[in-house]
Amino acid sequence: MQSNFTKQILEFSAAVRGNFFMPGHKGKISPLDVTEFPETGDLTNSSGVFAEAEQELARIFRSERSHILVNGATIGNFVMLMSTCKRGDKLIVDKLCHHSIPNACTLFGIEPIYIERTIHPISAIHGGIDPLDIQKILKKNKKVKGAIITSPTYHGICSDLRAIADILHSAGKFLLVDEAHGAHFYFSEKLPLTAMEQGADMCVVSAHKTLPAPGQTAILNVRSGAPHKNVKDCINILQTSSPSFILISQMMDGISQMPELSEHFERLITACEDFALKVNQNTRATCVTWNHVNKCHVAQKDQTRLIINLSRKGYNGKGAFDLLWERHKIRAETYDDDNVICIVTVCNTLEDLDNLYNAIVEICEVQ
Repeated sequence: MQSNFTKQILEFSAAVRGNFFMPGHKGKISPLDVTEFPETGDLTNSSGVFAEAEQELARIFRSERSHILVNGATIGNFVMLMSTCKRGDKLIVDKLCHHSIPNACTLFGIEPIYIERTIHPISAIHGGIDPLDIQKILKKNKKVKGAIITSPTYHGICSDLRAIADILHSAGKFLLVDEAHGAHFYFSEKLPLTAMEQGADMCVVSAHKTLPAPGQTAILNVRSGAPHKNVKDCINILQTSSPSFILISQMMDGISQMPELSEHFERLITACEDFALKVNQNTRATCVTWNHVNKCHVAQKDQTRLIINLSRKGYNGKGAFDLLWERHKIRAETYDDDNVICIVTVCNTLEDLDNLYNAIVEICEVQ
């Protein structure tokens, strides 16, 4: 399905009879790869087709304003900190954060106060943020401006953002959320609650991680009344002045497809739940579910993030990761010390899950 963004850019390109503008390939690579004109609009001031696209994204992500990012969620994290803090401010920072956040703290002179997570004694996976720990930090540090929390984590672990937001807001502080791995939450009620519906002031989602979108594409969502300086100015300072129309077009097309794919997505979510149940009941492997982590301040766990442990067969995370590829040509996303991490999106098939399950069964049956 083509988005309105793509249709309008293609109409502009088709109307051109003499191309004397950038980029240098003159439409030979793609008719979507054009530059800013009155007919197309400009991402730096959110005009034209870009304004329409961002209004559509705000509706989907339930925000007052959504901003298209083409330098990834990394830039979203930078923008959130730049627009809410000034040099010398203190900020509660989730210690299990993306490296862009401490980098942003260094760049902008923000003093991070790191908050730890508990580690589940059996699964060895980090749990959620304890809201009471937020409260304790606020009592000791009256000048803290707010907090930035990662939810979900790489392992699909979701903290109780509603409780955290309530604590912060009651103290006059803000909540920023790195929701990079949770863009798909906005497309199914079976999945964990989103950051925006739990009271986050701003959150960044990485479209390319879990939606049918190309690398580098992300979205910054801003709640009504969020305490910040001009977010758009911060984006324009930090982001490229030559945004790729191709990337934005492909992102908008992918997001536009999500309603059409909703039935398939719902079946996949159920299939992920069934997959975990079968692995845990029928093999010597473990697929981590909410029950494996629920005593570590975990509000919810993303069912589509499959965390597979083969330690009872003698494999650590890297060993299992390598084995799945070398023996079965199944490439997982990554691994940690103990587990293999697989990301399931709407572009996977039920057959993909069957193949993964059969590979695990075979590995577990080999003596």
